[in-house]
Amino acid sequence: MLSGDDILEIAGTHYLHRGPITLSGNAKLIITDSVFEHVKDFSFEHELKATENSEVIVQNSGIGTSCTGSFNWAFFDNSKLTVNGMDPTFSQCNTWNFMSGSSLIDSVVGVDPSGLEDPPNGGNVYARGNGQVILRNTTVYGEQITQDSGEIVVE
Repeated sequence: MLSGDDILEIAGTHYLHRGPITLSGNAKLIITDSVFEHVKDFSFEHELKATENSEVIVQNSGIGTSCTGSFNWAFFDNSKLTVNGMDPTFSQCNTWNFMSGSSLIDSVVGVDPSGLEDPPNGGNVYARGNGQVILRNTTVYGEQITQDSGEIVVE
């Protein structure tokens, strides 16, 4: 768990993580020039959850998971996912990006924020509640789904 002004930088490595990841406050998880593998045994066993003003930054890295079912990267409040230089070689299986509040996905054009090249396997973005999800410089290969008064804005 990262909270307050905590910053965890994973750089230049193949990082295996088993368990949930929670960010709150102004915490940041920065993955640079690495492969980050979220290990799980079954669907939705673990998730990444970002709240408040926290941020996940992925730069020139691959994000991967074993294909043993789905898992969530969930962003609430004013949290942010920034992706630049995703390596599709390490694409994820069945990753669901769930956004609520004023969450923001910002990635380079033509790169799915969840790293997927195969649309049926995931890359979905959900917006719910009264919040607005902004997709800036982003191509979503999965579905864009809104619930309640949620809104997805493509800039």
